Amino acid sequence: MLCVAEQCFVNGECLETPHHSAALALSEQFTFEGSVLGEALEDPSFLAKLTVFINSGYWFFMD
Repeated sequence: MLCVAEQCFVNGECLETPHHSAALALSEQFTFEGSVLGEALEDPSFLAKLTVFINSGYWFFMD
């Protein structure tokens, strides 16, 4: 994930989300806790995108 100004890109595709701070947190960390994503975790569309990213192997759960 790459963030440039107010736009974030995942594998070359622009990530459209109103939760810029959550997207920025994803771009800055390899591992993170859910708390860094804040209110984005309550948005079904953000959760759907995050699920796709996890299923694609971009992020994963630690043992």
